[in-house]
Amino acid sequence: MKKLYVLVLTAITSLSFAQSVIQVKDEDNGGAVVTNNQIFTHTVAAFSTSSHHFQVKNISAATHTYIIRRTDNTLHTVGVGDKAAAYFCVDTYCYNDLVTSTTTVLSPNQTFSLIPKLDEASAMGVSNISYEVSDFSNGSDIIIMELRYNAPVGVKENTNLFSFASSIYPNPASSTAFIDVTATNDLNSVSVKIYNSLGAIVSDKKANLSKGKNTISIDTQSLESGMYFVRIGNENARIVKKLTIN
Repeated sequence: MKKLYVLVLTAITSLSFAQSVIQVKDEDNGGAVVTNNQIFTHTVAAFSTSSHHFQVKNISAATHTYIIRRTDNTLHTVGVGDKAAAYFCVDTYCYNDLVTSTTTVLSPNQTFSLIPKLDEASAMGVSNISYEVSDFSNGSDIIIMELRYNAPVGVKENTNLFSFASSIYPNPASSTAFIDVTATNDLNSVSVKIYNSLGAIVSDKKANLSKGKNTISIDTQSLESGMYFVRIGNENARIVKKLTIN
């Protein structure tokens, strides 16, 4: 009986300290190792395609089968037959958007490329897609990557530039609109860009902001009626707001 207890305890201990057989690297960020539930953000213009390159490696001493699974949390939809399409490629083979999962076998230290893609609809909009890479023989050994497309960056993600950003007002607008932002420091030549629904830049101006509260004016007199996106910030962080002109 004591031997049985020892065997059971040994098995439980081995499972508890089982090593992951999956390593994912972000090839678009210098090969940085990806952590579970890491978020990746992309901006994709209308009628354009966004790609992200990951490398998946078998870091064990045995051959393993890996499951790749795509989950469409949110797909931007403009109308019937006009919506974003998410799909992925494994090495050089690309699956269409109807395929949500596949498997591949890796020998020790072997790798494959995982390339999530998104084709945007006729207008820019928010999509959210998750990709899972898991070990077929151990479903708890899994790495999930969340890809957010055209998602407005929240204030918490912009604390290095802004501590507050209001909605655009009035909205809809006809001549001039405004947005209130609170800057954490004096900021020179902050970009204020307006994109139309096709993703084209229709206005590109600069603004100097003082530390504290600022009101940025947005000239809309020369713009046609429709939906626009206003992006304020620089290469380090940004705020994106929707604007409707009537």
